[in-house]
Amino acid sequence: MKRNIVIAALLLLAFVLGWIAACFVVQGRAGAWANERIARSEERQAELVAKIRQRIYGPNYFHLKGISADDDARLERFDPATSKGSITMSYVGGMGGADLHIQIEPDGGVRVTNHEETHKVITLDQSRCSEFFMRVITSGLLNYSDGIVEIKQDLARPDSMSYVTDMPVTEIRISVPELGIDKFISIYAPQVELRNYPDIVELQRVTSLENEILSFVPEGDPVWK
Repeated sequence: MKRNIVIAALLLLAFVLGWIAACFVVQGRAGAWANERIARSEERQAELVAKIRQRIYGPNYFHLKGISADDDARLERFDPATSKGSITMSYVGGMGGADLHIQIEPDGGVRVTNHEETHKVITLDQSRCSEFFMRVITSGLLNYSDGIVEIKQDLARPDSMSYVTDMPVTEIRISVPELGIDKFISIYAPQVELRNYPDIVELQRVTSLENEILSFVPEGDPVWK
């Protein structure tokens, strides 16, 4: 009788231990499944954020041929060489009290104004200048919006960020009266912002334009001093 009780107790203990082990196995599988599902969800979210950050939002369609027949026709008729407009990049304020303006005119002239003193630094080849104007006009920067950029930044923040203080504000004005364009962009330290958010298309375009305009000024020009 005692032997039968011991055997029954052992069988019951084995059943309980087996049931507990099975629970752990099920829990482990459920945990792995949940982790896999979370990882897939995070991956899809990251892909969506990347698509949103690379898309340009706004009412101007010069950067998307085929969307607006009217815009396409206006661009087709436009000749940058005869335009009365200009593209100007400025550095204003900051610790050094910057007041620097680099202006590119449709005839290829590049002028620098530093604290109200203006001098011509170079004349670009006409074809190069016209190509530059058309590239800026169709870059999507005519739709630049601080609000849109902030929304894109809020979608996903980096773990660590770079900061600077007392830098001048970078300003860009794109003026093309023949196309009804008078766009003003003001952004603080765009190169630093791009390091923090390298996949936001507006920051990519602004810093690319900034670098190109700076490259127009020869190394030996007094402005670099």
